[in-house]
Amino acid sequence: MILAVLVSGEPRTHRQIVKATGLTGSAVWSALSYYWKKGVVLRSEPIREYREFFKGRAGVKGNVRSYYLYLLRSENVEELNLGGRQFVTYSKKFLDRRGARGESKSQIVLKFLETNSDQAWYSEEIAEALKDKDVKPSDVMSTVRRYEEKGFLYLRGYRTHDRQTSFKEGYLIT
Repeated sequence: MILAVLVSGEPRTHRQIVKATGLTGSAVWSALSYYWKKGVVLRSEPIREYREFFKGRAGVKGNVRSYYLYLLRSENVEELNLGGRQFVTYSKKFLDRRGARGESKSQIVLKFLETNSDQAWYSEEIAEALKDKDVKPSDVMSTVRRYEEKGFLYLRGYRTHDRQTSFKEGYLIT
């Protein structure tokens, strides 16, 4: 069914293929990945699109969505430039870099806190210690808040009546 949609020769996104076939998103994603690795389809470079959403009283929120276009591959075609977009066959250099790190930033932060569990750290100190692994203070805080809810660590800031704000050096974490 997926190949029948791609026969038209028009590049399609994952979402368009899901809508056209009625298959689940994971089934289409799995099949497209398989077809790309086997050389049946060509995939575009990542397309990043900023979208804004009106959220009522919360105002306008936005996010960046990354996606690919897929195209049925003709014989003896390794690369194709169509409409200003480069379509390529499978190669490790064209893989999505987001999962190529091996371990996530969250795992890096948690491992750091586990190996240094005998002391408390400010969030800024953790970010500075892990700067070479591309960990930013926002990465530290999102990880810490998630693991605090699970009870893995303790997070402390300056407490006022009903709020908690960071110290000058950041939140204290142990």
